[in-house]
Amino acid sequence: MDIEDMERRNQKFIADNDEVIFAHETTILNNSLKDSWKILLVDSDGEFHEITKLALEGLKFENKSLTFFSAYSGTEAKQIIQKNPDIAIILLGQIMENDNAGLEVVEYIRNILQNKLVRIILQTGQPERVPEDTIILRCNINDYKTKTELILNKLTTKIIAGLRGFSALIKIEKSKQQLSDIALENAKLYEQIEKYTDTLEDKVTERTQELEIKNRQLEKEIQERKNIEKTLQEVNQKLELLVNVDGLTGISNRRHFDNCLSREWRRLKREQKPLSLIICDVDHFKLYNDSYGHLQGDNCLRQIAQTMAQIINRPADLVARYGGEEFAVILPNTDLSGAHEVAKKLRQSIKDLKLRHKSSQTGQFVTISIGISSQIPHQDQSLEDLIITADQALYTAKAQGRDRIVISN
Repeated sequence: MDIEDMERRNQKFIADNDEVIFAHETTILNNSLKDSWKILLVDSDGEFHEITKLALEGLKFENKSLTFFSAYSGTEAKQIIQKNPDIAIILLGQIMENDNAGLEVVEYIRNILQNKLVRIILQTGQPERVPEDTIILRCNINDYKTKTELILNKLTTKIIAGLRGFSALIKIEKSKQQLSDIALENAKLYEQIEKYTDTLEDKVTERTQELEIKNRQLEKEIQERKNIEKTLQEVNQKLELLVNVDGLTGISNRRHFDNCLSREWRRLKREQKPLSLIICDVDHFKLYNDSYGHLQGDNCLRQIAQTMAQIINRPADLVARYGGEEFAVILPNTDLSGAHEVAKKLRQSIKDLKLRHKSSQTGQFVTISIGISSQIPHQDQSLEDLIITADQALYTAKAQGRDRIVISN
C-alpha cells in the first residue's frame, strides 16, 4: 500500500465513522504538562515492550517521570492515541498485523486526528523491507530506527530528545495562543519561535554527536592509559627478573635463593613436610682460573649452572648461584633419599661435560663436591640449622678428597 492509498483509506475512515474524535489543540496543551510524560509503545512483540520499559525505568525529564501505554496492533494504537491526545512520544513498530500497519497509524495521527505535536519514532526489525529515505521523506515522522539500534545504543538519547522537542512544542503552542491577539510588530518574534521549533531537534542531534565524539575521545584516553599500565607492568616484571637473576650464570641469585628458602621453610613447617638443601662447590676452581683465565672460568661456571638447571626442573625446586663457585639447590617435599638421587645426577652431569682441568688434584676434568641436609621443620629448629648442616657436609666432602657426596648426620 503506497501513501496515496493510505490517504484515500483515511478519507473513507472519516466518512464511515461519525464517532471519530479529533484531538483539539487546547486539550493537548492542558493535559501535556502534568505529573508525567505519556509514552506509547506500539509493537506486536511483547518482549520489546518489556525491554523498553526496563531500559527507561527511573528516567525523568524536567522532574517528571514516564507513564507507559502498550499497544500490540495498529488498531489498538489508534484507540489509545484517540483517548490520550496528550501522549508525548510514540515508539511505533512498522509491521504488525500487516506490513503497513505502522504507516497507517502515522497517517491516522497526523491527518485524521490532526495531532502534529506528538513525537513519532518509527522502529523496525526489518529495515530492508522499507528503505529509510522513503519513510523519512514521505511520512510525517520524527525519526526512523531499527529495534536493536534503539534498545542498544540511543534509546535514552532519543527519548530525551523527543521529550525536549515535545515540551518545547507545547510551550511554543501556548505562546502562539497568547500571542494571537498581539500587534503586528510581534510577528517577527513569532517567526523566530517557528524557526526555533524547526531547528530544535537538529540542535539536539548536533549536541548528541558532540557528546559521542567526547565519549570516543575518553575511550581512547582510557585505552592509552591501559597501554601505559601494561607497559609499566612489563617493565616491573623485567626489573624483578633482573633483581632475582644472577648476571653471570642466568640462574637465580643469592637474594632469590634466600627468599625462596625462607618461604619454603615456613610453608613446610605448617605442613610438616621435609625440606632438603644441596650445596655444591666446583673443585679446585681457583687453580682453574689461574690456568685458563677468568673469562674461561666464567664460561665454566655458566655451563655448570645451565646443566644443573636442566636437571632441577620441578616447579617448586630452585637452583641458584650461592656465591663464587658455589651453587645451592632447594628441594621442597623431598627427603634425604630423594635429595641423594638428585645429587648423584648433578655430580654425574658435571662430569659428562668433560671440561678439562689440567691443574685439578682430583682428575683431568672439572668435578664438584656436594653436601646434603634434610629436615622436617619444627618449632624448636631454625632455618640456619638446615644451612649449617648442609655446609658442614660439603666441608666434609672436600676434606675427604672432593668429587663426592656427603649427607649430613
